[in-house]
Amino acid sequence: MKTKLCTTTVQPLFTTILATLATLAIVTGCGDSQPTASADHDDDHMHAPPHGGTPVQLGDEVYHLELVTDTAEGKMLAYLYDGHFHDPVLVAETNFVLEARRNGTTESLSFSRLPDPATGQLPQASALFGTRADWLRTNPPFEGTLPLITLGGRAFTNVVFPYPKGTIHSH
Repeated sequence: MKTKLCTTTVQPLFTTILATLATLAIVTGCGDSQPTASADHDDDHMHAPPHGGTPVQLGDEVYHLELVTDTAEGKMLAYLYDGHFHDPVLVAETNFVLEARRNGTTESLSFSRLPDPATGQLPQASALFGTRADWLRTNPPFEGTLPLITLGGRAFTNVVFPYPKGTIHSH
């Protein structure tokens, strides 16, 4: 007895297989496609300063300062970010001092909270501080120390970093 395969049985099976293969191709993509960035733990810990400045880690990644020098103006800005450089952090503190040791001498840079550029008023809380010094026009390397910096009510003492390299790291 010969069994005859009916086309009405094969066609739905064939259609199902094609549909499954097409779905797999769409979901998995082609083998030659480029990998895309994912939002996994490692990508969240790149710690890249948004303005391309010098990163300074405070505490066990409690905060990061980003120091950006404007040599034409002889000024340095300090942006305050969370521990992963994702978001600016607004704090009520108004100032801090950075000691820069270079060429056998120590220079003190006094940073102050900056006024809002739109209103000219000093905000109640800010993530931006600034200072000026003529020697910043040459943008020399130095060993920086924050003897005491209080941010968000937390005190950090004797934070040492090389400028312009900073203290960035990745996980």
